[in-house]
Amino acid sequence: MIETTQTQDRYPRVLAIEDNENILEVFRTMLGGPPPGARDEALSALKDLMSSGAASFPQSQFRLDTAKQGEQGFELAKEAVAKNDPYAVIFIDIRMPPGWHGVKTAKEIRQVDSQVNIILNSAFSDFSTCQIVETVGSTDRLFFVRKPFHYDAIIQFADTLALRWIEERKTQAKLESFRNREKELLKRIAELENKE
Repeated sequence: MIETTQTQDRYPRVLAIEDNENILEVFRTMLGGPPPGARDEALSALKDLMSSGAASFPQSQFRLDTAKQGEQGFELAKEAVAKNDPYAVIFIDIRMPPGWHGVKTAKEIRQVDSQVNIILNSAFSDFSTCQIVETVGSTDRLFFVRKPFHYDAIIQFADTLALRWIEERKTQAKLESFRNREKELLKRIAELENKE
């Protein structure tokens, strides 16, 4: 089952791929913000569950999608790129039986979106860091977190990496605009030279 929670289109997209429903619920609460109408007692219980004692919610607002299997997460990532609305950050659990494991999922996602930030997380050491890098490719935009992770780390990763991703996209758009203006100017110069 693939679930989607969306806010306004201008917010960056985050995807959590995880077969454990309890952990997905933490992602939904941490990155989707407190559920509407959540009572103080419920939020307090959630903070206790997360064992941070002072869990916070993100500075940014995200459009959070979740998937319980690697293949489903890959399809969401591929669809997001096709719609020109890609994910800024993807959290992927390494162990997700019976389907693709997280390393394969990350590799397949990288094939369709080389700009996404991927955070692999696991409580097990099925793969060494070298094996992961060899399979997925460059360590650029690839991060590792061991479980159990501090849930505020989810917020820090999402906030920091999404901001970096947004700034990189703005820079790329400006560069593209400058290149287009340069082409137009060169074309205009060539037209003027041909008139002489």
